[in-house]
Amino acid sequence: MSQMSVFAETTTEGATSDMTTSIRSLYERYPGTLLNERFIPDAAMFSKVIFFVWLIIGVVGNSLSAIVWIMRRMRRHNSSAIYVGSLSVNCLVFLVMYLFNALHSHYGVHLYNLPVVCQVFGVLFFVPQYLTQLLVLAFTVDRYIVVCHPLRRQVFCHPGRAIKVRRTIL
Repeated sequence: MSQMSVFAETTTEGATSDMTTSIRSLYERYPGTLLNERFIPDAAMFSKVIFFVWLIIGVVGNSLSAIVWIMRRMRRHNSSAIYVGSLSVNCLVFLVMYLFNALHSHYGVHLYNLPVVCQVFGVLFFVPQYLTQLLVLAFTVDRYIVVCHPLRRQVFCHPGRAIKVRRTIL
């Protein structure tokens, strides 16, 4: 009895024989997260557990940070409080979007598979990621002016200007 080869024999025209139609790609046999769950189940379980641990820590930490920095007495004379509060809220929005993305990619829960919703989610998922760098840049420039040019602090680094910069970024 002869054994079938995994590789298909090709004819002179370059077409493969009918034996290869039953051979599928590894990603076709194990779609989505089934590949990791099949071959590295401990790593897949660790990834799922640690995701929720970091999500809870991030939501609690950013919520507390936003509450503290957005309080009226914190932002009254401190332009940095506006930037840090905005950064905390931005990170909360990102964590919610990342939760939806992780549910889709790691757990197979399809929440945004509708044609328009999928495109809108793609935009909403990346906006907080890029907005973080802009907020950190504005915060850094604010701190640079306060430390290196203290006499210009009253002109450039007051809460009203920070609110205008934040609105421009958003």
